[in-house]
This record gives sequence, structure tokens and C-alpha cells, in this order.
Amino acid sequence: MEEYTDRMLARCSEITPYDDNYLEELRCQMERFRNFGEALDIFLIEKGYTGSLDDVGSKTDFIKERYRVRGVMPPRNMSKWFSGDININKSTALQLSFVFGLGVEETEDFLRRICLSRGFDLHDMEEIVYYMAIKMKTDYKTLQMMLENLPDVDVQRIPDNDTVFYTGDIAGEVKNISSMEETVVYISENVERFVYKHVTATKMLKRMWLKISGENGIAAAERRAFQVELPEGGKSNGFETSLSVWTIYLQMIGLYGPNVRKAAGGRNIRNILTDSGLIHAFAVYCYPDRDGLEKVINGVRISDERMRKLLILLSFYEYLAGKAVACGGRMVSGRDAENCRLRINDILLSSGYQTLYAGNPYDWIFLFALENDDPLTTFREDFMQEIYFDSQSQR
Repeated sequence: MEEYTDRMLARCSEITPYDDNYLEELRCQMERFRNFGEALDIFLIEKGYTGSLDDVGSKTDFIKERYRVRGVMPPRNMSKWFSGDININKSTALQLSFVFGLGVEETEDFLRRICLSRGFDLHDMEEIVYYMAIKMKTDYKTLQMMLENLPDVDVQRIPDNDTVFYTGDIAGEVKNISSMEETVVYISENVERFVYKHVTATKMLKRMWLKISGENGIAAAERRAFQVELPEGGKSNGFETSLSVWTIYLQMIGLYGPNVRKAAGGRNIRNILTDSGLIHAFAVYCYPDRDGLEKVINGVRISDERMRKLLILLSFYEYLAGKAVACGGRMVSGRDAENCRLRINDILLSSGYQTLYAGNPYDWIFLFALENDDPLTTFREDFMQEIYFDSQSQR
């Protein structure tokens, strides 16, 4: 598994926008990312599978046997795990970790590298139960009973008062629990803590947005310090003066300029992304958008994947655009690029997410950009605008 990670990380520096065949290299890179089934193949080999990797029936039989031994009913349509861009949901991934007898750290690694998912979210009752069951090596009957008896909660906005509970605080308490019985008591006595989540992530994102937005924000300062080209046709449509969420969003991802038409009438760029072969399907999934950004700003809950990808984009832009404005240029040193990477990872870890991983097609985009002297231009013009042009050529 480490060999794959090292290979994907090496590709970040092997591909450069100055290559004559840059777009072809980029297109080939998207095909080099393994899908869930291919990643699961490696996992099965590590767990003792010796059959042919081309024999889907043999692989599913191997998995079903692990389910049978643990007394768990296997999911339906397991064969689909080994086809196309199919992935599994978090509950299935945790169940799979349980039936294979993984430890806590192994499960974290499985979620990150095989499922491209967040690790244990201990601000979620179901995941607390799985965490404790895996930690305590409990039987499935106990796990199932606890899952079936979890209290129902209505999702609410994050409270504005000082009584809010952070995931880190809850995680600290959960990790001190020493039995499944204590887990039941802890959850039942603290149900009100689980009606909301993403507290730290939301505060982090709002804090970055305050620095980026507004007349004195980084986005406006970048427009003043550097020429912001107008949309095609020479009509500004107010872009150079508007500081709406939409225009700042387009500025962050680079979809502006004389050769770029109005990015999307419906105020999202999904069609642009899905029509291009220069970006992987998993990177397109939950790609940061105006709707998600506005929801977080307004305190509305979004999915884990959507939140994580927003945090990466905003921390990348805030650090590099802020430094560009302060220094009067977008070129950065290797140390600056490393500091940016470390800051992104720090924000992710503080928010309860795993650090950047080169095997994740979305994370790879930013690791690739940070290998260049001008990461902002690499991301916005050499990647995002090329996706735009490629999508237009497909129509």
C-alpha cells in the first residue's frame, strides 16, 4: 500500500505545466488512481487472499467467509465493489473493518487509504459504538444490540452559546471509556451532544472566510495587487467589484478571465467538472461549491467529505493568496510550500479529519500544485482553467 502512495506522491513532481505533453500526462494521471475495488484487492492480499484477482466470485467468497466467522450477514451485491467507481458508505466500511478484526489504527488506515474516507468521527453515536467494539474486540451480537438501541436525535444547527461540545473533547472522554457498558451509559447521558457536529471545522472555515472576504479581505486585496482579468467579451458584469460568495469562489478556483465564459448559469460548476477527463471522479464528488460554502457560513450542516474538501481549498487559498498580497508576487519558496502543506494538515487534524494523502485524487491536486514555484497559478490556470477548456471542447 505504501508503494502506491509513494508512486502517487512522486507523480506530483514528475508532471509540470511546462511539459509539452502536460495535458496528456494529467489525463494519464487521472487513470492511474486506483478505484475502490483495486484498493480492496491489495487489502485482501494482505489479509491472506491467495486466489486470482480477476476472479470476483472468489474474492467475494473470501470476504463472506470473514462475515460468517464473525456472525454477520454480508451486504448484498458485494461483487459491485470490484467494478467501476463504486465505493462503500461509512457504515459498511466500519462493518468490514470489524469482520476482518482490524484494530483501531488499522481501521483508521483502512478508511483513509482504501475507502478515501474520514477516520472515526467520535461526534457520531454509531461511530463511537464501532470504535469501542473494535477497540474492545467485542462480539457482533453486542455491537448489533447497541447499534439498534441508539437514541434518535434530530439534527440541529451548532449552538451559538458557550455550551457547545467539540469533537476533540468528546473523543478524549470516549477514549477513556473501558467497557461497552460504560459506552451505553455515556451515550445515553450525553445525547444532546450529538445533535450537531463539525464544530471545530465550522469555526475554522468561518475564520478563514472572514480573512478572505469583505472589502479588506484577501480576495479584494489580491484583486487590487494583481490584475483580475474580466470575463470573455470585455464586460465585467461587476466581477471586479463584487465581493459575493460566488465571485470570490470563482476567484479562488480560477474560473475567471478573458477566455472563460460565465462559469455556470446555475451557480455551480459540476457540469464543467463532469465533462472533463482531466479530473478524477472522486475529486468531482463533493467538489467545493458555492452552495456548500454558504451553508457552512450560515451554520447549516453538510457532509464530512464536503466539509473536508472546503477546508482544503480555503486553507490553500488563504495561505498562498495572503502571502502573495503581502510579498507582491505569487512565486513561493520550497519552505513556503511546505508551510502551506503543514497548515492545511494542521487545520484538517484540528477539525477531526485526516491529513492530505497523495492517493486521494482531490488531495493530489493540491499536493501537485505545491510542487510548483507558483502553486496558485498552477491550481487555478494550469489545472482548473484547463479543465474548463477541456469540458468546452467536449460539447
